[in-house]
Amino acid sequence: MCQQVHGQPFDWDYRHREWSGPQPLYPLHNMCNQHYDLVPGWINPTVAVLTVSGGGMVLLAAAGWASGVVSRLIRATRA
Repeated sequence: MCQQVHGQPFDWDYRHREWSGPQPLYPLHNMCNQHYDLVPGWINPTVAVLTVSGGGMVLLAAAGWASGVVSRLIRATRA
C-alpha cells in the first residue's frame, strides 16, 4: 500500500524496531517509514472530538432520563 498507492518506501527495519508489540488504540498510526504515516493528520483530532461529543450526548441523555425518573418518583410520593 505504501509504495503502490502513496509512492512511499516501506521500511521493514523501522517498522520492526518501532512498531513491534501491541499497539495503543489511540492515537491511530500506520507508518510506512519514519516520515510518512498512512493515517491522515485530521483523523486523530476528529476521533477525539467525536468521542468527547458522543460522551457528552450520552451524559445529556442520562441526565434527561434521570430527571424524568426523579419527577415521577416525586409525583408518586405526593399522590
